[in-house]
Amino acid sequence: MNASIIIPAHNEQQNIVALLRRLVDDSQGAGVDEVVVVASGCTDDTVALTRRFAEAHPIVRVVEQRRREGKASAINAGLRVVRNSRVVLISGDVMPETGAVALLLERLQESGAGVVGGRPVPMNGPETFAGFATQTMWRMHHWVNERAREAKCGEMIAFRRLHEGRPLVTAIPPGSAVDEVSIQAVVHSAGLHSLYEPRAIVRNWGPDRVSQWMRQRRRINAGHLLASQDGYHPSTAGALTAFRALLADREGRSKPHWLLALALLEGAANVAARVDVIRGETHAIWRVAESTKRPIEQDS
Repeated sequence: MNASIIIPAHNEQQNIVALLRRLVDDSQGAGVDEVVVVASGCTDDTVALTRRFAEAHPIVRVVEQRRREGKASAINAGLRVVRNSRVVLISGDVMPETGAVALLLERLQESGAGVVGGRPVPMNGPETFAGFATQTMWRMHHWVNERAREAKCGEMIAFRRLHEGRPLVTAIPPGSAVDEVSIQAVVHSAGLHSLYEPRAIVRNWGPDRVSQWMRQRRRINAGHLLASQDGYHPSTAGALTAFRALLADREGRSKPHWLLALALLEGAANVAARVDVIRGETHAIWRVAESTKRPIEQDS
């Protein structure tokens, strides 16, 4: 059974060719026969670089959105054109390790599986507070996912667009600021499960400034709150779960003052997110943190 990859991309010229090379190299072993890059309002060389790469690699094609309409809109544009029932969604500013896509698709074949998430591992070093915060949050994410009945997916996921010949995930709300959660909510409503595959590692850059980190956490918390209002509760949401994950994080506990500051900032981001939800503000098109757009070295 073949699979498609969708890459929503906004100004990803620094990483898009390396990402496509990795995915094309892995495509045959993973059963991937099409890679769709949805270039959303790009003002750099993303489109030109992708089209040039596609000339030499026919499984790659480009869908161009002249105006930036948000990541959810870009995902929906990809979902409208892909051919296969199994889809892998990969952000344009990350790098999966060799074989990661195949691992996700293999787990997706399990009975009752509707979506499978990999393990994001940030490139940021822990020397700065922003790097410490980014690393700690993703370690907490991993800790929770290893214990949760329903995984919280992020950065790179595989899911079923169709299930038993019927439409399943064919679109997500265009105002969504947490696309993976929106996909998981659809899967959950159909009685299918979200799984975690920690061997499917995907590298990314987190924000390198506290202000950028706060904006990112505010947006994500707002998305989680809206999903909860609609009846789907992400496994990483909830103060008790976060507290237990923090206590279990030995690396985080080695810097107790930073860990306390992180907890306070996360609380502030959650409060700000609640205010956004009350006011009806949307985060569908968010301010880009340029530090997350750095090139990512490929594993050997």
